[in-house]
Amino acid sequence: MMPLSPPTANVLNRLLWLGKTGSNEQLPGGSGVVIYHDKNQYMVTALHVAKSCGFQPLVRFNGQWNSMDWRTAAISQDHDVAVLETDAILDDKRIPVLYGEPEGLMFGQIGYALGFPGFQNDSVPSVAHILEVRGERPMPMPSLVTANFAAGARSTYSASYINAGFSGGAIVFPMRENNWTIAGIITHFPTIRRPVYRDGKKTQDFVAEHTGLVGYTGLGFIQELIEDPSVENR
Repeated sequence: MMPLSPPTANVLNRLLWLGKTGSNEQLPGGSGVVIYHDKNQYMVTALHVAKSCGFQPLVRFNGQWNSMDWRTAAISQDHDVAVLETDAILDDKRIPVLYGEPEGLMFGQIGYALGFPGFQNDSVPSVAHILEVRGERPMPMPSLVTANFAAGARSTYSASYINAGFSGGAIVFPMRENNWTIAGIITHFPTIRRPVYRDGKKTQDFVAEHTGLVGYTGLGFIQELIEDPSVENR
C-alpha cells in the first residue's frame, strides 16, 4: 500500500466553495468539483446542493461570494449529482488529474474526502473556519477516507467522517508518480436516529448519529451522464 501524501495543488484547485442567497444574506451552500471531459470544463456537485442554490450557486473567491452564469448540463435524481457549466474560467491551471477508478487503486487504500464543512457561530453560518489563501482561494478541508467500492459502481460508500458542507466535494486517492485520481463526488452521509435519554428515561427526542460512512457517485457514471443524459434511465 503506497504511503499517503498531501493532496497536490492541481487537486485542491479543483474544489469550489459554493454559496447561496438566503434571507438577504449570502451563505455557504456546499462544495463543487471542476472536471474536464472531452476538453470541456464542467462543475459537478450534489443535486441537493444545486437545488438549494436554484442551480445558480455562488462561488467563493477573492474573499467574497461571486455570481456565475451557470447552465445545467445534466442531472441525476437517482444518484444525486448535477453537472453545471459556464463560460467563466473556473480553473486556469489545467494540470492533468486522473478521473475514475484506474488500475492500481487498492482495496483499503487511504485517500481524502475534500470539501468545505458547514459551521455555525451563534446560529449564523460562518466562513471564518475556512482558510482563504492570500484572501483569494478558499482551501477545502481533508478528511481521511478508505477505498471500499465495487469497480464501475455508479454509487457506493467508503469509510469517512464528514458533515453536510462536504456535499458536492470530492473523494480522491493518490496514485503512482505523485498523480491523484478523483474517484467520485460526495452526495451524503448516512445517519442513525438515536433516542435521547434524560435521568435514565427515554424521551421523544432523537439525535442523528454519524455512521462513519460517506456516500458518493463515481466519476465514471458522471462522465457517461455528460455524454448522454439518458443514461440516467438505463
